[in-house]
Amino acid sequence: MSDYLNLKNDNESKEKFLQILPNQTTPSPDLNNDISKLMYYLNCVNIVIQANIYHKYIDYLNYKNISKEDEEMILKLAQKYKPKILVDNGIFILNQNLLQGNSSNEFYQLNDQRIGTKVNPDIVIEGNQIFVLQVMACNYGWISTYYHEPIERINKGTTNNDNVSYQRSNINTNNNTNNNENFVPFQINEPQNANNIRNNNNTVQNNTGSCAYNRDCLKFYTFLILSIISVIIILVVYT
Repeated sequence: MSDYLNLKNDNESKEKFLQILPNQTTPSPDLNNDISKLMYYLNCVNIVIQANIYHKYIDYLNYKNISKEDEEMILKLAQKYKPKILVDNGIFILNQNLLQGNSSNEFYQLNDQRIGTKVNPDIVIEGNQIFVLQVMACNYGWISTYYHEPIERINKGTTNNDNVSYQRSNINTNNNTNNNENFVPFQINEPQNANNIRNNNNTVQNNTGSCAYNRDCLKFYTFLILSIISVIIILVVYT
């Protein structure tokens, strides 16, 4: 499933990538749902860079309408646009002085003198050149709430989602083998009477062995008796 569409000049394609703009009053996501928070995170990513993320993956207010496949794609996108990449490129600015009031994130234009640094107009993510549209000031609490904590809970299978159908073992969201430690393979349970069956089989095998041993003994004693009788007959005849 592709997470991009080739944007053309037709209105239909553009509408599919409408994002919640920063100059609008943006309602908060459902803090009781990890997927909703990741979708909100991706919406912020879509504001600061030209990621062209499909609209339903950032429509966090309607997170209950997404499917299992959508959840998997959201996790892949969250991994692709992880905070470290954006912080290292100066797009996410960890500066509490740029936050107003009790806000934990604020958007700024690239030419805003208050950010105090020059931002490159484009960055490269996974070999693709992506244009930078704005920057976002935030604090560690914002990144933790909307990215690290949801990802960690989903990886551990302890997500607080009320409608999530996705399970961590289906996908490697961190693209490394360390996450496989959370995978629990299927186990085949033996029936309760398996031990009895096994013991019965052993008994049959032992009995079979005993029978074979008894037959050999019978042959040996028969041969011995016949030999003795033959010796006796020979002695009687020649004496």
